[in-house]
Amino acid sequence: MDSLYVGAARDLITACIDLQKLNKYIRDHEGMPPAFFMAIPGESAPLMTSLAVDDNDKISLSLGRGYHDLDEEFSRDPQGVSAFFFTCTIGTKDSLSDQALEWYDSIEYEPDGILYPEPLVYDDFFDSVRCPEAGEIICFLYAIKAVIELCKKGTIMTEDFRERRPTVFVSGHPSCPLIGIGEELFHRDTFAEVEALPSMDRSIRELPVIDTGWTVGAKKLGREDRGGQTFMVVELEGETTSGKKIPVNGGGLISLWKTLETLFSTGAMGKPGIPARLRICHPGLAPMAKTFIGDMVEVTQADPTDSMAVLLNLE
Repeated sequence: MDSLYVGAARDLITACIDLQKLNKYIRDHEGMPPAFFMAIPGESAPLMTSLAVDDNDKISLSLGRGYHDLDEEFSRDPQGVSAFFFTCTIGTKDSLSDQALEWYDSIEYEPDGILYPEPLVYDDFFDSVRCPEAGEIICFLYAIKAVIELCKKGTIMTEDFRERRPTVFVSGHPSCPLIGIGEELFHRDTFAEVEALPSMDRSIRELPVIDTGWTVGAKKLGREDRGGQTFMVVELEGETTSGKKIPVNGGGLISLWKTLETLFSTGAMGKPGIPARLRICHPGLAPMAKTFIGDMVEVTQADPTDSMAVLLNLE
């Protein structure tokens, strides 16, 4: 394991121990939140995320790949799923398995105190268990840091979060991630079919950064019973015109991101490039933009109800 992942593994151990400090907070808020989906960089679709407490008040975190329904325990698609279940429990050094002890030796690290986290990956529906590999360590770290942050902010325990169970978007550096609360990416009538996350065309990151700003919003127009048409609207910094209105082929997150990619490639002002300042009035699109290009440009999320006037006056 190279030095990058050794550092991440040590950060993971510390984060797992920090997670235990939330015991009192969780007890004071009527127990664990329900399972929810978390979109993590490097994962092709959101992971089902759940917290549990054992009889000794120790908190564990579990991440499930391939799930399509928050309410059905085994609603998963086995195709293309290389690892079924991640979990991270915590105990003492004496409770660790032999392979966990070897994993600790490989990262040359022992935590302060008596608590020893044990991150595990289950393949083939619990028939095989192993310690996490490099990329899985990063995934675990993103998730645990995000849960800690959500608890500190009080977000995860609100009545609204418990009722809606929105997808949590994670971006930025795994040791200090940026958190976004997105739209529900499942059909409201069935609570199923989690929408796949967008991928980014690699050529986008090769585009120049232009010293300008865009405000981006999206709105569906027309009658609901006829499907309507979703439009993306871009207002250019310093422009006095009404902005650009672009029809979106579909209304999902993937369609919105691909429309934005096209604007970067063709240039909203006739010159290809990514604006240095990107203000997005959409709860799902903003966190994805932070994940893909947040290290290149400034991406801020605006309240959808506070969209620019041109978006509100489309009809």
